[in-house]
Amino acid sequence: MKKILIAVGAIIIIAVGGILFFFQSDAKNPYEEIQWGRFAGSCVAAEAPGANFRKDFAACDYSVSEEEIPTFKKIDFPFSNVFDNTKSLPLMASAMIDIDNDGVDEVFVGGGVTQEDAIFKYTDKGFVNISTIVNLPAKPFPSTTIGAVSFDLDKDGLLDLFLLNQPPNPGNYSPFSGAELLREEWSPRLFQQVPGNKFIDITNQSGLLKPCYPNSVSASDFNKDGFIDLYVANDYDSPDMLWQNNGDGTFTNIIDESHKHISYYSMGVDAADINNDSRVDIMTLDMVAEDNYRLKANMSGMNPESFWNLYNSGGHRQYMFNTLSLNQGENHYSDIAQMAGIASTDWSWS
Repeated sequence: MKKILIAVGAIIIIAVGGILFFFQSDAKNPYEEIQWGRFAGSCVAAEAPGANFRKDFAACDYSVSEEEIPTFKKIDFPFSNVFDNTKSLPLMASAMIDIDNDGVDEVFVGGGVTQEDAIFKYTDKGFVNISTIVNLPAKPFPSTTIGAVSFDLDKDGLLDLFLLNQPPNPGNYSPFSGAELLREEWSPRLFQQVPGNKFIDITNQSGLLKPCYPNSVSASDFNKDGFIDLYVANDYDSPDMLWQNNGDGTFTNIIDESHKHISYYSMGVDAADINNDSRVDIMTLDMVAEDNYRLKANMSGMNPESFWNLYNSGGHRQYMFNTLSLNQGENHYSDIAQMAGIASTDWSWS
């Protein structure tokens, strides 16, 4: 009997161990490895952040001298926002980009439905519209330029421009109600700067011709290969995209391989190294409520049938929570938003 009990006990231990291994979290506990922030101000040693996430943050002195505080003055900006409150959206996007490498940034401004995009250069006479001079392509009507970022895609020393196009409003009173909105003409666009400070549209040949419902984009070297990659946060059932820069002018979406799940209604994205391990981590925002009642009442993502229909149609595993993707290296990320206590922050934007 004793041998039987020992054998049964061993079987139970093995079975439990196997189950725990199979259902293990996709995010290892990162807290012991985190080297908490290095502060520019002065801190009392006892107040420095410890290993307990969200607690013991330092009461540091961030004060600067008055001479170090920049001053600003208002200057003329020759941009007229075409906004009639009925068929147009206001100004939606902007980006700084030093096109001619003179050390002074130009300003890209992205417009709403009836507003053209524009680029302005600062001169001794104020800002001048140089959109035609730099060959900025016209915005596809009637989309909205909802996001923009400048980066050097091929390390040629010239800054390029990536724009997010939001398809037109599909509401009940819209002429596009019921229409197919994921059209290639409303895809995000990549403009490469070539010698002579001109832009050319390379969206198609770069592999970025992928219509979606974008809200935000973050550009960073996520895989540490020396080339800038792009993370696009998408709304509705359009999944987020992690565009890996292949170094030859093309990009590949690796989101299915890099992330085991993503946010559902991604409202925004930002990237930073949160634990000083030299790898860039990613934060996306969703709209899930903080309290349990509204969590259950409003969480459309709790419908299992809708979830699997979306997944089976190529939409990835999307959950209606914020996602804090800890970069583990080799294009692998672990979501630690729940452990960090920031998975539910209501309707958040960035």
